[in-house]
Amino acid sequence: MPKRKTILLTGANGFCASRVQALLQGCFDVLALPRAALDITDRDACVRALREAAPYAVLHSAAIADMRACEADPQASVRVNVLGAENMAHACAEAGARMIHFSTDQVYSGTPSPAPHAESAALCPGSVYGRHKQEAEALIAQTGCHCAAVRLTWMYDFPQRNLRAGRNLLALCRRAAETDEPVTLASRTGRGITYVFEVAERLPALLEAPAGVYNFGSAGDTTPYEAAKLMLALMGAGRRAARLLIPEEEPDGKYADLRMDCTAAAAFVSPFPSTEEGIRRAFCEYGYTV
Repeated sequence: MPKRKTILLTGANGFCASRVQALLQGCFDVLALPRAALDITDRDACVRALREAAPYAVLHSAAIADMRACEADPQASVRVNVLGAENMAHACAEAGARMIHFSTDQVYSGTPSPAPHAESAALCPGSVYGRHKQEAEALIAQTGCHCAAVRLTWMYDFPQRNLRAGRNLLALCRRAAETDEPVTLASRTGRGITYVFEVAERLPALLEAPAGVYNFGSAGDTTPYEAAKLMLALMGAGRRAARLLIPEEEPDGKYADLRMDCTAAAAFVSPFPSTEEGIRRAFCEYGYTV
């Protein structure tokens, strides 16, 4: 029986990474390192970790993903989101390990070209988080490591024991239904919204893809408001949607058009379903009648 490959996963306590770990440990030896186990801002620590683990690949999820936290402390964001990612890339290059870097659709937040955006679009991110993720992608490419940077959409999942819930759209809908307190959501600007396991199950195939940047998630024109209406309907609260969901009539330009063209990734992984299809799959897997 062939020896299983080792995957080193950073930021293992995060929303996405914790679910990636649960999925991948069936076919890989997963070394899951939370922030307390590996300080990615210490390049020597990153190099030592890879020398000891000798992984086939690193899935680099560790980041400060809270956009407001990045705006409040941009220097901390630089240390973690930019230099930390560069440190991991240098360590991967030295160890000969492949790397998947978790980036974001927020790099498109100031892009002047019309959506859906291709990976080649000229970038001008309008947030600290988006700018630093863009800078990280550029620095990683200069290290010489074999890296696929995945630009991820807003993701969601149901609560699971011992896994981080996060502030995702499904969590907002469940809270609104449970507390009867309405939530205001963008109703004019579409964006990708992806069931997290749609991402997790496609990552292994991307390990064999050429190095580069890949838009990675559900595409389409669905707005958060429309997606939330479907979620409430599937959880049996559709009749209360008019009270629980407040459509934000945002003025033109308030929210960036983050819709992505995911054609490039589809050459190496199965195409992502639409946002609506992903929502229905998620509810079906958790026992709801769809």
